[in-house]
Amino acid sequence: CIWSVGILRRILNALRWILFCPFMEVCISVFECEDGRHRLDGTTVCFSGGHIGAVIISIISALLLLVLVLFATFFYGERQATEEDAEARMGDSSELLLVAFRLGLVIFVSFNRNVLFVLIQ
Repeated sequence: CIWSVGILRRILNALRWILFCPFMEVCISVFECEDGRHRLDGTTVCFSGGHIGAVIISIISALLLLVLVLFATFFYGERQATEEDAEARMGDSSELLLVAFRLGLVIFVSFNRNVLFVLIQ
């Protein structure tokens, strides 16, 4: 039973630090429309037909991902870092601010693709 908790802990840790931004960007990409058409698939008319279903699934997925990440942020590890586990959290407010910053950055970059190239340079 303890090994399963360790695996769950590593999966939640990977979700928090590695997979959060790409998964959230995929969920947000459904909303990227230009001139009534989807930016990535020019044949899809935005907010009509099958696109409405994709939007609903995207909203549910984004909220579920955010809840999982916040759950892992609030309840992960020890209250204080120890010598045995350097990844244990030190405090709630700084990690919550980091999650909010990363979420804001993903939303900002998703809707402002030209700014991404300025940030890289």
